[in-house]
Amino acid sequence: MEGDRLKRIGIAGGGLGGLLLARLLRLYSPHLELVVYERDEGLVSRAQGYQIGINTEGSKPLDSLNDPRIHSLLAENAYIDSFHVCDRNVKTLALLIGFGGKGRGGGFVHRYKLREALGGPIDDGVIQWSKRVTGYTERDNGVVVRFEDGTTDIVDFLVGADGANSIIRKQRAPQVKYEPIPEIYSVFAALSGGEFPSLGEIPTLDSAMQKSMLRLLGRNGSSALLNVAENKENGERALWWSFSFRSSSKPNFDNPESLKLLALHLAKGYHHELAAVVAKSSFVSGWQMKTSSFPSSYMDVLNANRGMGRVTLLGDAAHAMTTQAGLGANTAFLDALDLQQRLETVVGTGKIV
Repeated sequence: MEGDRLKRIGIAGGGLGGLLLARLLRLYSPHLELVVYERDEGLVSRAQGYQIGINTEGSKPLDSLNDPRIHSLLAENAYIDSFHVCDRNVKTLALLIGFGGKGRGGGFVHRYKLREALGGPIDDGVIQWSKRVTGYTERDNGVVVRFEDGTTDIVDFLVGADGANSIIRKQRAPQVKYEPIPEIYSVFAALSGGEFPSLGEIPTLDSAMQKSMLRLLGRNGSSALLNVAENKENGERALWWSFSFRSSSKPNFDNPESLKLLALHLAKGYHHELAAVVAKSSFVSGWQMKTSSFPSSYMDVLNANRGMGRVTLLGDAAHAMTTQAGLGANTAFLDALDLQQRLETVVGTGKIV
C-alpha cells in the first residue's frame, strides 16, 4: 500500500529463481532485510536434476550479478556445448553449435552447481533451512508467513518462488491450476558407474552426443532425449535418457519394472542402440507432464486476487512449464530480474506502490 515502508522482503522457496532474486536484491538494494524460506535442510541436501540450458535471455539476469563463479560455470560446459536434433535413426536434422555457449551468452550448467553458486554467498543467515511454508495472512501493515513447524514470521512483502506446486499461488491466484497435460507422459533414468555403456555398445549414439544434448524425434510426436552429465555423488559421468510420448492409457508410475518394459517397447521405434541403453538401466521412473492453465489472462487473475498488494509470484509458482528447453529456469531468472528492478524503483523512498 502506498505510504508503507518497505524494509523486509520474504522469499518462499530457495530454488534457482528464488535464490537469484535474493542475490539481486542484496546486490542492488543492500539496505533491505532479506529472508529466504526453504524446505530443504541445505543447498545440497537433495537431488537437483542434471544439466539445464541457459539461453541468451536467461543468462542476462545471471550476468547482472557479476559473479566470477557463475561466469565460470556457464563457460565451463563440461560435457555439453551444443544441441543435436536427429530423426529416430540418428540422422542429423539440426545441430545448434554453441547453443547458449561461448560468444552467445548462457551455456549448459549442472543444476546443483548453479544452486550452490547462487546460494553460497547468502548462506549466512539469509536462508532459513527446513522452513516449509504452509500459508500466509496479508495485513495492512505486513504479511504473516506460516510454517509447518508451527512458527510464523512477518515481512513487508512476500514473493512466492515455491515451485510448480506452490502453496503461495493457491492463495494468491487460486484460478491458476497446475494440471496434467492429457495423455502426455515421460519415462526416464540415469546410468553411471558400471551401468554406463561403453563406446563399443553405442558408437552411433556416442558420436551424436559428442559435447551435445541429443534429441531424437520419433513417430506420432514422441521423442527421446539423451545427455551426458556429472554424477553429483562421485563426479563420474552419468548418461541420462528420457522418452516423451502420448498414450491413451496412463502408465503405472509406482512400478519401475513395468516402466522399464514400457521404455524398452518405446525404444523399438528408434535406433537399436537406444534399447541397449535402456536395458542397462537398473531403475526407471516416470511422470505425467504438467503445466499451468489459466482461465483468463494472467494479469486479470492477479488483479482479481490483489489483496493488499503485498504478495506476488515468481517462476514455476507463477507459470509452470514443461521440462522442454529449460524454459522454466530461464523464465524464472527473467522474473527475478524484472521483480528486482521493479522493487528497486520504490526502495529509494522505502514505499510500496
